[in-house]
Amino acid sequence: MSVIDIVVAVVIGLCIILLALAARGIFGELRKSAKPGVQEILNALDPYIWRAIMAGERTVVWGMDQAEAWLEGADKKAVADSVYALLPDTVVVGGLPLPIGAVRSFVPREVFEARVKDLYDSADAFIQRNEAYLKGQVDLLKPWHGLGGGREVPVGETNSS
Repeated sequence: MSVIDIVVAVVIGLCIILLALAARGIFGELRKSAKPGVQEILNALDPYIWRAIMAGERTVVWGMDQAEAWLEGADKKAVADSVYALLPDTVVVGGLPLPIGAVRSFVPREVFEARVKDLYDSADAFIQRNEAYLKGQVDLLKPWHGLGGGREVPVGETNSS
């Protein structure tokens, strides 16, 4: 799996989510002034919109899982070397120039590599430690949260049925 494939999967998933959320917003506006027949049609489409949002979420999660697998196999030393080489001589923050080039003279490449690896490993460990909590927060956003123990709402069934 290439990096481009991973990025495309994440972008497609995000587009699906955004389009579905836009449809929900449009449907909400239509419901305010729609005739009863139109409201029934919009209500019938609601579960499909939620399924689209969940499909987009699954696509993004799949892409992120692929990215994680790719990063796990990546040579972190090579990544750190590339970042170290790309550091500019000066960075201006709020009008104040910071001499990054001088930092290079105090922080050897090996120390920088070790810090980049430690940063990645600590971020990965945090995510692994809190995986259940983070997934629980995503589950709270699902429309069927609290209905039948977190079951998925079948197509054709609304949240109120």
